[in-house]
Amino acid sequence: MGRALSVALIFGVLAGQVSANSGKSPAESPLWDLYPTDLVQSVTRYVASHVEFSGDSRQTSDKADGRINLVSNNLIWSQHVLGLNFSDSIAREGSAESTSLALRYSFPLAGSDFRIDLENGDYSGEASGSGLRYDTRGARRNFKITGNRPLWSWRNLEVSSVFSHISSSSSAFEDSLWVEDAAHRLSSFGLHGSASRELFGGVYATTSLMVVGGMDSEEISSSSGKSSDSEGFHRFALAATFSKDVLSWRLGLNGRYQFAPEDLPSSEYLGIAGPGMMRGFNGQSVRVAQGGWLRMNARSPGYHWPFASELNSSITFSLLQGWAPYSAVQSDRFGSASTGEISVQLYAKDFQADMRIGQMLNASNTALLMPTSPDLSFSITVGI
Repeated sequence: MGRALSVALIFGVLAGQVSANSGKSPAESPLWDLYPTDLVQSVTRYVASHVEFSGDSRQTSDKADGRINLVSNNLIWSQHVLGLNFSDSIAREGSAESTSLALRYSFPLAGSDFRIDLENGDYSGEASGSGLRYDTRGARRNFKITGNRPLWSWRNLEVSSVFSHISSSSSAFEDSLWVEDAAHRLSSFGLHGSASRELFGGVYATTSLMVVGGMDSEEISSSSGKSSDSEGFHRFALAATFSKDVLSWRLGLNGRYQFAPEDLPSSEYLGIAGPGMMRGFNGQSVRVAQGGWLRMNARSPGYHWPFASELNSSITFSLLQGWAPYSAVQSDRFGSASTGEISVQLYAKDFQADMRIGQMLNASNTALLMPTSPDLSFSITVGI
């Protein structure tokens, strides 16, 4: 009741001030300096310029999923980014369903850049074993904080420190009976160095080297008891990018290779093949502790459509080669794979359409099967 009276009193004072100043000219009223003529439109324009809403959905013969993203950039403080992401998925096989809600916040502090991720998710489905069929469900909670801090720079050379900490917990049930609880923690620290410069013939190059070490620990509780494990890890990653303009075409060559003297936590694996890298793998993906990939791109200049002056188009040709050496820890994922992709883009103000078609060219990697048909995707983005 006291809070309601306080709000009413404040509202009454403000209303009285507005009434008292209603007979004055805008120049004489101090409230005109605080509130623009059309406050709602001004606030709407400000929020719209700092908030982005997006979403997408995909559906195939055996799976459907969708995502909704809300991101605010510099809405209250400069260089502060706040994002809210919701995703859900349903698969025909096993009647599997999953949902996830994540909050992401990045901000600068004391010369460092931080990012905090909070995520809650759950899943349900069906499984079979020993001739029996049963329902499964579970929940997971993730907390992740990452950051980097510049240490030294000279001309085009920069060195910074990188760090991260991940804490996650999960619970699993079968036919409403508790199966296990798991807790996982991963902490890492490393150095990242990068250099960029223009080489001969108009070739622009960027290289980077990252050295990371950390500790990975896991604890599992089940009806049979408790178990825990902790182990350190190290990895080295080298990346390079080369680009050049030739006859208005943008040519690019980029790659990445990761070295690891021992096995790594799955979150530290490097992807060398998958739909997130290029079309043509038909949903298959490979992640390894040690391996690399090389990609070549050729993007055409933009072409104006004669019947639509605001509509532009371009085409991109890409080749990707990924490979992984044989080792005891990845004996089921060694070998190479390559794919080619053609991408056609149509774009205008607040509109973009992208059609990609890819085909795997060869696959000696033991974790990949050669698809019998090309991989096609089509997406449309419309600004609201």
